[in-house]
Amino acid sequence: MKEKLERLAFLRQKAIMDEKAIYAGGLDKGEMSGKEEGIKE
Repeated sequence: MKEKLERLAFLRQKAIMDEKAIYAGGLDKGEMSGKEEGIKE
């Protein structure tokens, strides 16, 4: 039972970290896209 709870906690933490990484990557991509548009104008 303890191993299952530890595994569940690990997977939840990993999912949260993955979500944060995806969000941060999206922000970086959006920022770069905005800079490129600004340079074009």
